[in-house]
Amino acid sequence: MNYGELQDLFKKRLNRRDVTQSLVEAFIKDAIQRAQRLLRSPGSEAASIITVGEAFDGLAIPGDYLKLISITVNDNELVRRDLGTCLKGAKVPGIPRFFARNRNQFLLAPRPLAGDEITIVYHADFSALSSLEDTNWLTEIAPDVIIDGALSDACDHFSDPRASTFEANFIKSITDLNMQASDDELTNAAQAPGFSLDFASEEGF
Repeated sequence: MNYGELQDLFKKRLNRRDVTQSLVEAFIKDAIQRAQRLLRSPGSEAASIITVGEAFDGLAIPGDYLKLISITVNDNELVRRDLGTCLKGAKVPGIPRFFARNRNQFLLAPRPLAGDEITIVYHADFSALSSLEDTNWLTEIAPDVIIDGALSDACDHFSDPRASTFEANFIKSITDLNMQASDDELTNAAQAPGFSLDFASEEGF
């Protein structure tokens, strides 16, 4: 479903003569922004691959970044550590094992070498909708999430008694999508402890 079709369906379901076009666009935009804060689905995942040059002073956080999934260097996944540890470790070149966020970038410790390949996988901001033909993954896979979220927002705005119904539908759809994503992650998955048993490897760099 494209942006134009989304607007048409929203107007039909809201069925109010006092809604303006600017409000229609605002309600849909707000619903998308709210959904992307709540959804943790594979459809919102993005990846950025960076090859380290001669000078490396941190990994810039992508502009469409919402939530981190993983950082790997040469296919080895890094473990999150405290900022102090990584500030110290980032001064030493070597094979990165840890990372920490420092304002608008991630620090890697030890500091990666020239030619190393860094991959950051994260949940990304949805593609913006502007022209009537525009789509993003949510408009194509689950437009009902956007519609119900926009209707809930609109009904709150107009003190329409249907607000609670649309809000319940929105929350249920978000929950269903997140559960589906969670179940998919567990398919044929092997259990692993959430801590390291290699205590010696946790000391120093």
